[in-house]
Amino acid sequence: MADKKSIFRSLLDASGEAFALAKMLIGDSPTAKEGAIGFAFRDASGNVTLPQLTADGKLAVDTEALGGACRNAKGEHAGSTSLVDVTGAEITITGAFSANKIMADVSCFRDSLFQLVYVDDADVTPVETVIAEALVGAGQFSYKMGGDCLIQDVSGGTGTQKIKLVAKNMQVASTLRATLWANDSAGS
Repeated sequence: MADKKSIFRSLLDASGEAFALAKMLIGDSPTAKEGAIGFAFRDASGNVTLPQLTADGKLAVDTEALGGACRNAKGEHAGSTSLVDVTGAEITITGAFSANKIMADVSCFRDSLFQLVYVDDADVTPVETVIAEALVGAGQFSYKMGGDCLIQDVSGGTGTQKIKLVAKNMQVASTLRATLWANDSAGS
């Protein structure tokens, strides 16, 4: 005797007819099969969609979605035991949304403190916010600060928006050097 299990028809088609799910295995083509697929992706309209893979089977990822313009500046200062601007290492941001992917290479042959600073040059008094710091010295005369995750929202600024580097030597004045990069998401 060959008893066959009943099928519980759990889906309805467009005409209101009930039908059962079709079994799908990894690698099966979904053509002409009906079923519930266990992915929770939505397209820009909010509709359910399946991810499209590249020719080598990878998810396509857009790493340039931030847009904007890459800005950079290089500067140096003869050295000081008080906090000074690293002359030239300053980027003006257009101020519509944010500066992102902020990075800096800083160096000095003596113990020194470097600060990456956001400046909202407001109408009367500039407001400066330290967003990253680095210490260099014997054993590590240079350091790379920031990266893809360092973002500064400048949308609330009321004056000229800047990202700059300031630094000071801890004991003895020695040349402070820095290169600064930032993606200005509002720039082009």
